[in-house]
Amino acid sequence: MNTYVILAAGAGKRLWPLTESYPKPLVRVLGKSLLEWLIEGLAPTASEIMVIVGVGKEQVIQHLRGKPYSSKLVFAEQTEPKGSGHALLQAESHVKGSFIILNGDNFYDPAAFPLVAAAAKKGPFAFAYPVPDIRQYGAFQVENGLLKGVAEKSPQAKPGLANLNLFHMPQEFFELLHSLKPSPRGELEVTDALQQFAQENDVPVHELTSYWTDVGGFWNYLDANAYAAEHMVKHELLGTVEDEASVHGPVYVAADAVVKKGSRLEGPVWVGPKCVVGPNAIVRNGSVLEYDCFVGPSEVNGSVMLRGSRAPHFNYVGDSVLGENSNLGAGAKLANFSLDGKAIRVLVNGKEIDTGRSKLGACVGAGAKVGANASLMPGVLVGSKATIWPGAVVKENVPSGGEFKA
Repeated sequence: MNTYVILAAGAGKRLWPLTESYPKPLVRVLGKSLLEWLIEGLAPTASEIMVIVGVGKEQVIQHLRGKPYSSKLVFAEQTEPKGSGHALLQAESHVKGSFIILNGDNFYDPAAFPLVAAAAKKGPFAFAYPVPDIRQYGAFQVENGLLKGVAEKSPQAKPGLANLNLFHMPQEFFELLHSLKPSPRGELEVTDALQQFAQENDVPVHELTSYWTDVGGFWNYLDANAYAAEHMVKHELLGTVEDEASVHGPVYVAADAVVKKGSRLEGPVWVGPKCVVGPNAIVRNGSVLEYDCFVGPSEVNGSVMLRGSRAPHFNYVGDSVLGENSNLGAGAKLANFSLDGKAIRVLVNGKEIDTGRSKLGACVGAGAKVGANASLMPGVLVGSKATIWPGAVVKENVPSGGEFKA
């Protein structure tokens, strides 16, 4: 049995506005938090699971209280945001022996967890994930299957092995953490300690072949939900699907959900409890309706609608996220296609990020209201409780509680 340490102290600023309501590890995929997916996968091979909490610690602890695996959980707090190395140090007094480190805001296919547990029997390791574009990740430098270093994020689009912050270390690793100096961004980085350990010890690198994503931006969040809807649930129609509705491909409809006449579901699609679809709605291509959502005579394509969100009248929601209790006025559209064919860029924390996607819509925060016939352009972020006036064409981010009239 293994000891796991999950780093779950961050605020998740890159995932704004979704993280205005709760810390990033509690962001949900198919209605279940990232942290729950992770812990459920680790629990069968865990003697102890330590969760390092910080921002929203009470929410995290309360969220996990009473779960079947709660007896294996131990919490420690990072009181200041001094980096991943500093966060891991908070586990030192609790960990006895070797341990496995993971990030609490990553999403894995559960097939990964038995492989991780098996690898731990052979000593230190680090897992990596092959990606076609390494720009958003730290890249492992590997020689003869062994870790030789961790490179900074590349400015060039090229394939590489992404660092997952998933590795197995002995108790002595904490000594390296104590000797860390702040990085150029002023934080104590766990990767600096990993690099130093690898210079003095053999660290085999295992390439993860099952699905993984760092839920860093809302486009990664869309990917995680689409993957889970297709691969991680049983596809069955438990709710009411009226005779004149049609279902194609892998589709899950919860027991108390309703799909009304004239509607069309094109899987993979996941329709959660108390959702109502139709009449004459189209929901397709990796869409997830979480809980108590309503889609009227509208189209939802490749999108996630969170609890209580509404697309009631002649709306188009493409490759977008609608936050809890957000509402679209009649005819409002969330556009998802770049007319110039270039990858869509999103402004996050004052910095433009190239998403690598030519199809991507908007991310709308909890309680936001989008007026009739308004249009949100690709890559726009709308803060919680913001108001978009009827007929507006939104090309820039809207702050929380703000209004957009142009």
